Amino acid sequence: YRALGLEPKASFQEVVKAHRRLRRQTIEAGGRNEARILSLDRAFREIRRHHYRRRKIASRRSRSTWRRSTVARLAMGAAAIAATFVLVPPLLMEYRVRTEEVSIGDQLFLRDSAARFGKVVAVDPEHTFRVGPPTPSFRVQLADSGRAIWISRQTVLRSMQVTSSK
Repeated sequence: YRALGLEPKASFQEVVKAHRRLRRQTIEAGGRNEARILSLDRAFREIRRHHYRRRKIASRRSRSTWRRSTVARLAMGAAAIAATFVLVPPLLMEYRVRTEEVSIGDQLFLRDSAARFGKVVAVDPEHTFRVGPPTPSFRVQLADSGRAIWISRQTVLRSMQVTSSK
C-alpha cells in the first residue's frame, strides 16, 4: 500500500486506479525507471493476491452462512406447517357443517340476528347452480314466505346456524 501511496483500508478499485496512474506517470516522466515500475507491479500483485484470498474466504463463509440460514428457514417452515395442522382445525370446527350433518327438517337461523331463516327440505351433494361447478347444497323453505330456494353449503357455513330437528 505504501508503494502505491494508499491507506491499508483502500478499496481494490482505488488500488487499481493508483497502480495505473503511478505506472503511467513513471513512463511519461521520460526515463524508463525499471526499478520503480517493478516495485509498483510487485506491490499491485501482492495486494491483488491478498484481496482475492480475502474474497475467497468471505465467499466460503457466506456459503456456509447461506446453508445455515436455509436450514433455519426450512425448519421454521416445517414448524409453521405443523402449527397450521395442529392449531387451525379446532378454530374452524365451529364453522364446519358437512352435508351429512344437515338433514331434512333441520332449522336454519341467521348468525347475526338469530332470526329463523327457514327449514331444510332437501339435500343435494352436487347441485348445479346457474354459475360455477356443482356444489353441495340445501333446498330451504323460507320461514317468512314459504318459498323454497337452493342455498350452497358455503353460504350456510358462513352465515347460518343449524338446529337439528331430532
